[in-house]
Amino acid sequence: MYKSLLIFSLLIVFFACQSRTDSKSNKEENQNEQRVKLLPSFNKKQPTIQETKFKNFSKKLDKAIHFQSVILLKELMYDTIFESSDICGYPGCLKDEFFEFHFTKDLSGLEDWKKLKIIKEEGFSRIKIDEAIVNFKGITEVLQAPSFLKEMDLETEFFLLKDSTPLKSKPLQSSSTISYLNRGYYTCNCCNYSTGILTDKKDNTWIKTITNNGKVGYISFNSTSLSTIKYLTVGWINNEWKIFSWYSGEYCAKYD
Repeated sequence: MYKSLLIFSLLIVFFACQSRTDSKSNKEENQNEQRVKLLPSFNKKQPTIQETKFKNFSKKLDKAIHFQSVILLKELMYDTIFESSDICGYPGCLKDEFFEFHFTKDLSGLEDWKKLKIIKEEGFSRIKIDEAIVNFKGITEVLQAPSFLKEMDLETEFFLLKDSTPLKSKPLQSSSTISYLNRGYYTCNCCNYSTGILTDKKDNTWIKTITNNGKVGYISFNSTSLSTIKYLTVGWINNEWKIFSWYSGEYCAKYD
């Protein structure tokens, strides 16, 4: 009988420990999911028209990106758009002026569309009005994409955009692959261009990183958030969602 009680007690302890371990693991996974997939949360006290119109706005933006249509994108723009090239001065360019320099029909314009597609796919997060890079009278709510930038230190972290990205042993495409990394946040010395970010003889850029299990290797710059440091800021104004900022992040200026 005592033996049976002992076995029963040990089983209870085992399952209790297992439950705590699973709970901790699930909690960590959930926290990571919440951090990666930050989406705008609409306050229930606010009119539901905001959420409905954001869904419509999102669909129109997808269509503009798919067809690379300046006409469709222009419909989603506010009267003035702040941009980081300082072409029009503060607080930004009028719509027609903006499209003279951005989303043009050259290689620079194609790069804008490419970045916008990635940014949109990564989702929006809600930010405070006073956290926006610029404020316009009448804007009462602000959303910003890509969502992964909200909680990231741009000097010490990058976000890996795709699953199964090769981690190279050297900053060379021909070097051996140490392992494959999935989407998520990774550490880097992102402002050090001698040891943290390196360029090979073919002008390919690599980021040195250390994984959680201690593996040191190099990730292609183009696979990371550092290739897409742009803020797309959207505001609720006059009962519509409008883009009012297309801005490069304030960090290491080399890649702005």
